[in-house]
Amino acid sequence: MNYALIYVSKASQPMSAEDLRELSDQASSTNAKLDLTGLLLYSGKYFMQILEGDYEVLNTLFAKIANDPRHHSVDVLMGTPSTVRLFPQWSMGVIDVRNSAQIDAEVINDICEQAEQQYENVKDAALEALKLFTYTDVDNKNTAA
Repeated sequence: MNYALIYVSKASQPMSAEDLRELSDQASSTNAKLDLTGLLLYSGKYFMQILEGDYEVLNTLFAKIANDPRHHSVDVLMGTPSTVRLFPQWSMGVIDVRNSAQIDAEVINDICEQAEQQYENVKDAALEALKLFTYTDVDNKNTAA
């Protein structure tokens, strides 16, 4: 069964463009082997990620992601069966929102802060923010940093 999972988390420390490139390379390699796709946004303070793929495979990987020391305060916003992938072209796109012309990093920060406070509309807001990047041109390494 195809599944989509969206989560937010706080960065343990600031990440450089090189840190994000390394993360992208690692995630792309792992996800390609597992037939997972998705997008990771980094705002300088928070991460927001959507992962798409087989339910069992995705949940096994997410257990590892949730324990990654590069972030903490992991909050799952949505987990749902999915009939179509939003990011089929990316084993893992990684976008440094601080450098994006499409969305302000503060929007991601606001969504993530709302998630921490458990506002009910945060799931829809997060999904809409991620959809802004569905057709973003990303270089060969799937990183726009």
